[in-house]
Amino acid sequence: MRLKRYQEAIIAFQKCVDLNPKFQVAYNNMGACYANLNQNQDALKAFIMAVSIDSTDVLSNKYLGIGYQNIGDMEKAKYFLEKANRMSRGQQK
Repeated sequence: MRLKRYQEAIIAFQKCVDLNPKFQVAYNNMGACYANLNQNQDALKAFIMAVSIDSTDVLSNKYLGIGYQNIGDMEKAKYFLEKANRMSRGQQK
């Protein structure tokens, strides 16, 4: 992703999740690529998939919060960003 070849990376990450639908990191990376292309709805879908695979992953929750922020849903953004913050401090309930 350093070369900003986001479309190519999205195709590669999609192949990864086609082979392993529970590859949570690939969904996060795919979402980041979509976000860099300002394709915020697609980014959000990828981040939702990542959290659905592992709801305890701090980075996935953070990305999902940012995804909601990017589409203007501040209530959901706040929820997931605060959840990620709590988890990073070991206070997840």
